[in-house]
Amino acid sequence: MISTEQFRAMRSTQQQSMLSVAAIERRSLTSDGQGGQTAAYTTVANGVQCRLAQQSGHGTGTGSETRSADAIRAVTSWVLTVPHGTDLQQADRVRVDGVAYEVAILISTDHATAVRARLSRS
Repeated sequence: MISTEQFRAMRSTQQQSMLSVAAIERRSLTSDGQGGQTAAYTTVANGVQCRLAQQSGHGTGTGSETRSADAIRAVTSWVLTVPHGTDLQQADRVRVDGVAYEVAILISTDHATAVRARLSRS
């Protein structure tokens, strides 16, 4: 079994490879006064150490394609890694180097040394 001290050391090593900085934004919905809702984002964390890696697509090397309204649209995904314990939720928006990404899926493991998520930007 891995001790708490060993986990701390592994988390520290993982964090040393996070050379970028992110801002995490959380979406909230407010009434638009006409029966609908408007989405707004609030920054919940700034200066979060991170690592962002572009994910290869299925044989394309850069992403994948989807069909939307009779048009083909390129979709690229990334994997974001942030320190263990970071409050990151599905549907959050993450800004790295001024570029906004949407958290599509949280990737979790039983003994995580970091928080990982698959991001999209289309």
